[in-house]
Amino acid sequence: MKTGILAGMLALALATVGCGVGKETPAAVTGKKIIGAKLTIKAEKVDEFALAAKAIIAASRAEPGCISYTLYQDPYERTVFFFFEEWKDQAAIDAHFVMPHFKSFGEKMKDLAAGPAGITIYSCPSEKKP
Repeated sequence: MKTGILAGMLALALATVGCGVGKETPAAVTGKKIIGAKLTIKAEKVDEFALAAKAIIAASRAEPGCISYTLYQDPYERTVFFFFEEWKDQAAIDAHFVMPHFKSFGEKMKDLAAGPAGITIYSCPSEKKP
């Protein structure tokens, strides 16, 4: 797969989140958000990915809107990883997406990823204002 696919998928995910895909109401775009991202890494790049991931995790956890930011590795397929991120609100995600460490990680992923990322953003209905 071309390395630009991951960047394109991420750009698409960012664009759809920001514009309220699914005809979200204002209440649906407020409150806590969870991001789940599944990444498949080239087998020979797993160690390099782990180092890059440590850097983005540390920098992201220092952001004011970050509640948690964790990476998991599939125990049965060493090239498959999952990021689970918890953010205060959409504004915190928007700020995260323009951070230098986020952009730098995206550039590194062009060489590390074996294919496009699967990214899903969830709202937390129990924290929405009526």
